[in-house]
Amino acid sequence: MQNNRSASLIKSSLSITAVLLVCKTLSFVRDMLLANYLGASELSDVFLASSGVLFLFTSFILSPFSVAYLPIATEHYLRDPEQGRSSFLGKIYGAAFSLGMIFLLVMLLFLRPLVELMVPGFSPEAKEQLANMLLFQLPAVLFVMLSGVVGGNLRLLGRLNLEESSNGVIALVYVLYLLLFRHHITAAGLGLSTVAAYGASLLLCAAAAARGGIPLRLRRFSRKDPEIRAIFLAMLPSMLAGCVKQVNALVDRVVASLLDSGSVTIQSYASKMTVTEVGLISTAVSMVIFAQAPRLSAEHDTGGLEELVSSGLKFVSFLVIPCCVGTILYRYEIISVLFGRGAFTQENVRLTANTMMIYAAGMLGAGIEDVLSRTMHATKHRKFPAMLGAVSMLLNAVLNLLLYRPFGVYGLAAASSAVLLLKIPFYAAYTHRRIIPFTDGRGIVKNILLTTALAFAACFLSLPVKSLVLSHTGSTFAGLLSGAAVAAVLYLSAALLTQKDLRAKLLRR
Repeated sequence: MQNNRSASLIKSSLSITAVLLVCKTLSFVRDMLLANYLGASELSDVFLASSGVLFLFTSFILSPFSVAYLPIATEHYLRDPEQGRSSFLGKIYGAAFSLGMIFLLVMLLFLRPLVELMVPGFSPEAKEQLANMLLFQLPAVLFVMLSGVVGGNLRLLGRLNLEESSNGVIALVYVLYLLLFRHHITAAGLGLSTVAAYGASLLLCAAAAARGGIPLRLRRFSRKDPEIRAIFLAMLPSMLAGCVKQVNALVDRVVASLLDSGSVTIQSYASKMTVTEVGLISTAVSMVIFAQAPRLSAEHDTGGLEELVSSGLKFVSFLVIPCCVGTILYRYEIISVLFGRGAFTQENVRLTANTMMIYAAGMLGAGIEDVLSRTMHATKHRKFPAMLGAVSMLLNAVLNLLLYRPFGVYGLAAASSAVLLLKIPFYAAYTHRRIIPFTDGRGIVKNILLTTALAFAACFLSLPVKSLVLSHTGSTFAGLLSGAAVAAVLYLSAALLTQKDLRAKLLRR
């Protein structure tokens, strides 16, 4: 039974990862076009800074709201007839819309101070551009908030892949704008394309949810409604834990704005590479765990929960570690292929590649955090992630301020990676003592060490192949592709030969 559960986790995770891969590819196409047309310029810095505001809103308000409302919505969906279910979900849409309006009005009232807080080192002209871009983007706040509820309803319907595909729609709209207006890209145009992107994503997902019997209808709600109050109260501990990553990213951008022009762009592209690689893996695994862990916890199936989480940790390590090693050893080739053209200079490539290498050191910490924090939220242990998140935000800010002057953008990356790695023992210790005892703790550590050794061996052995192809073809892309393919084959072959448990789960139907 436990092996079947582990195999199901791997299969479901790989399915979601495939969808995420398509969406992330479109997102990278957007970034490649931005780098080609704008380079590491002031306008590029402004756009990436504005994107951080929406991401922060998503983490601080939207994600906690979705996590808090979904368990209650699930009960209504399973228990109520369609008419009663529609009434409850309409109240949720109304509450989400109201939250979005409050946030929108707060942004409108404090737009100038917000810009000063976000990018204190920008020039007056860049700050004015950022304020105008945020002003154009404000309607997107409402779309994002409603999309969170629509996405939760798609989970109720079992349409996880469609929920994740909404990010691909957003990236596609950006790509179309950049291609159509490549000779006249402006702050206003980028702001309006943001509204169009999130609006198109909302329409697609809302149409899919409506076909499943959950239309998007706003209904009046009362603040005294016990279910609405329960949702808002459940949001509070999740708000801090949910926004930690984006607040840390925002702090990185704030400090990067104090450096030379283009530093925000370099920092953003470098961090996005590592975040994307980890996200493709850990997001899929943690989503499956979040869906299965509440039932196992309610049934007091400690053995099943341990097997689920242990398998998730091993699987994340199995995929994240070789990505980390490959990112470090192939950093110049990766950045050159993605961004090294047009207005993005070779010096930009060098700085971005080295910054990405330092961010890559924290990739395993990010993957493990995703799995264990989702496990804690699923089993109603919400306070610890919130407290650890608060401490990590403070530590990240302090390290940023200490390191940015002597090391520049490299110091920002070092601070982020150090904080991620330092959180691993705290998450593991709390999970072991309060949620599930890791009876196979040594096996997990042994698996991580073996995986690391195999990843380094495979990547080092692939470097001569990369150099040979590069020297014969003169193509950086061909060298990167051939080297990565050889490394992947060597790593997978060695892993399947040395890890019987993994081989059994991957080959299980």
